[in-house]
Amino acid sequence: MKIKNQYVIEDDFLIIFDGLLKKDMTAKQCLEMIQSIEVLTTHYKALKNTQLTIVKKYAVLNDHGEVTFLDGTKIAFKSLEDDSKCNKELVEIRQETIDIPLSSKIKIYDDDVSTPRKMWLLSDIVEIVERPVSETKK
Repeated sequence: MKIKNQYVIEDDFLIIFDGLLKKDMTAKQCLEMIQSIEVLTTHYKALKNTQLTIVKKYAVLNDHGEVTFLDGTKIAFKSLEDDSKCNKELVEIRQETIDIPLSSKIKIYDDDVSTPRKMWLLSDIVEIVERPVSETKK
C-alpha cells in the first residue's frame, strides 16, 4: 500500500498511526501494522533529513551552518529565486509515495469518534465502513 510523503512528514503522523495499533484487526493486519510502523519511522527520519538538506541548500546559514530565520519563524533565503526553488523541491518530495507492508486498508467504523486531522493523515490507509447492526458501539 502506498502513502504520500505529505502525510508521513507531518510531526504527529506517527503518533496518530500508532493509535491504530490499539484497534482490533486480523492477526495478519496486526503483523503488517508492526512492520509498517518500523518502515514509517525510518522513512520519517529520512524525510526530515532530506527536508533539512534541501532547506540548507537554499537558505541563509549562520556561522554554525544552521538555517537563519526572519522574525523567528520565516526562513531567510539567499534570494526570491532560491525561496521558489526550495519550495518546489519540498513540494516534489511531499508528493512522492512510500510503500508500506499493508495488504488492505484498516477498517474504521463510521460512528467511531475521530478528528478531521486524523482522518486526513490516515486517508491513504483507512476505509470507513458502516458498523454492523449486530455490533453495539463500545
